[in-house]
Amino acid sequence: MINILVSPQWLNERLDNANLKVILAKLDRKAVTIPNSIAIQQIPGTISIDIKRDFSDTTSDLPNTLLPEKKFLEKIRMLGIKPSDNIVIYDQYGLYASPRIWWIFSNLGFKNTYVLNGGMPSWIQHQYPIESMGIESLKQEINLEENFEIPKSLFKVCNKEEILQTLNDDSHVVIDARSSGRFYGTAPEPRQTLRSGHIPNSINLPFTQLVQNGEMLPKEELITIFKPLQLQNKKLIFTCGSGITACIVLLAASIAGYSDLFLYDGSWSEWGASRNLPVSTS
Repeated sequence: MINILVSPQWLNERLDNANLKVILAKLDRKAVTIPNSIAIQQIPGTISIDIKRDFSDTTSDLPNTLLPEKKFLEKIRMLGIKPSDNIVIYDQYGLYASPRIWWIFSNLGFKNTYVLNGGMPSWIQHQYPIESMGIESLKQEINLEENFEIPKSLFKVCNKEEILQTLNDDSHVVIDARSSGRFYGTAPEPRQTLRSGHIPNSINLPFTQLVQNGEMLPKEELITIFKPLQLQNKKLIFTCGSGITACIVLLAASIAGYSDLFLYDGSWSEWGASRNLPVSTS
């Protein structure tokens, strides 16, 4: 496969493959209610991962912060997922939380990692097989340390100090996935302690412009959206409120052909909380 996205048809035809792992990326999206028909069902053989509980550092003051690499490997080993597996990730909203888990696995060196375009809603719409939530396929714990190492410098994550150093560097572009209202400070932040506005010199590209009816726009349309931003040969740093929707835009950029991609994991939850960091509303 040369595309990061896979269709429900593609996945249904391969459900019985021994080296296939199907992962449900779970994350509460308070503004959106999941229909009960979706909330209590899953794709057969699903391994559920709660982003906040399983794949985030619960000791951090920031939401959804990445776990240390060693902790990730421990989690993956317990799930019985091997580097040679084909990993397909989906979520209950269509396309929302799954790019975050795709990004984590991809940056850990798992090369065969994909996202189910349209997620569970599209799967049900196609009337493919389902099972009750909570039934998990038999998992065998493996020892990743014996046959797998994280490639050096593969974890492309930026911190606030690195962002500060690149504010006036034309070779870097910060892309903000939040709504235009939050970006320009005309709409309130969900977290009341945060300032309004955005990182100076950053570009606003709301993730909602790249997703339609729970599916990523076709590659040709993504290319058309990114082209006017003049991002060629630049390092792209993606940010949002807490590092979730930034991964949607990062995924879209990857599909559109961009490769030097970084995530500011602290995102606005960190930047907007600090009175020592510059903020713009224009």
